[in-house]
Amino acid sequence: MQPDAGDAALAIEHASDATALLDRVLHTTIPRVMKKHWTLAAVIVGVALVWLVLTWGGPEQVGIEPEPAPPTASAPAGRAAPPVQPAPSPSTREPEPQPPAPPSADPATQAQREEPAPNPRSALPAPDRSGPVDELKQAFASEPRASASVSVESKIASQFKRPEVHTDLVKSILCRTSVCRIETRWSPENAEGFMSALMHLVTEPADPGGFDPQLGISPEGEPGPSGSRAIDVYVKRTAAPPAADSERQNQ
Repeated sequence: MQPDAGDAALAIEHASDATALLDRVLHTTIPRVMKKHWTLAAVIVGVALVWLVLTWGGPEQVGIEPEPAPPTASAPAGRAAPPVQPAPSPSTREPEPQPPAPPSADPATQAQREEPAPNPRSALPAPDRSGPVDELKQAFASEPRASASVSVESKIASQFKRPEVHTDLVKSILCRTSVCRIETRWSPENAEGFMSALMHLVTEPADPGGFDPQLGISPEGEPGPSGSRAIDVYVKRTAAPPAADSERQNQ
């Protein structure tokens, strides 16, 4: 069926009217609306951008290829990768080996080390017999007691009352005209006081008179189980005896 010429002319007329209307909208109406309504224009532009993004899609649709990932190291073919051992925790870590103990010393040497150090005082030996013992002992036995013996005995006793002297050191003190006898009980514990008292006795001046530094030390009997021993000390007076005592001695 051939189209009618009148219908074709009508269609061409309608197309021309639509084209003119579209051109008017694009060049007149839309610019006026956009000029007066900036907010509406911004919305239209935003919608157009969203539509553009949704239509174009990601970089795959616009022809941009993503960069390939770096190749990972893989084990050679036919050989399995070794398993990764976890680091041991402090609680499961094996204890470090202790150094070997030093060899034990000789039992005799070990026993000597364990023994306490000896006390210097306990190592002091008892005094030996020394000085003019026989001469002073004979004079003491033959002389009478002097009138000033009491004051001389008190002077000797005061030297044995020093803080370093034990109270049980001196047993008795007895003086004759020119010689005095001091009976002591010596022991390692009071050895220091024994020497101190005798040293002060012969170096300090006495009233009446002093004492000769030549002492007669005479150990008596056998030593005790603790090392103690009876020791008599004879000391000679340096002051002349009173006249009455001399006359009595000569009679």
